[in-house]
Amino acid sequence: MSMLNWTRISLVALALSPTTALADGPKLFVAMQCNTCHAISVAGIAWNRKDSQASDLSKVGVTRDDKFISMYLLKKTDITGVKHKATFPGTTEDLRTMANWLASLK
Repeated sequence: MSMLNWTRISLVALALSPTTALADGPKLFVAMQCNTCHAISVAGIAWNRKDSQASDLSKVGVTRDDKFISMYLLKKTDITGVKHKATFPGTTEDLRTMANWLASLK
């Protein structure tokens, strides 16, 4: 394989790297208005609603992995009988980015 082909493969891999996805997590969280209900204080993201009863997700990755978070945001599983209040509005890639980032918060 030529050097040019390896360079293309490397650039594609870089574009899809988990590090890039994790960097996009906070921006996506705010853009999708998740901070209407949730805060992530370790990322400097505050609640938009001061009366929110939803949790700060700063350490969600300690107890939940990316697969669980994805299923929860899609309302396909629950936490102690309660499903997530909002349906995830983004694309499959947005969901993957969000779940990976949230799972990294420990």
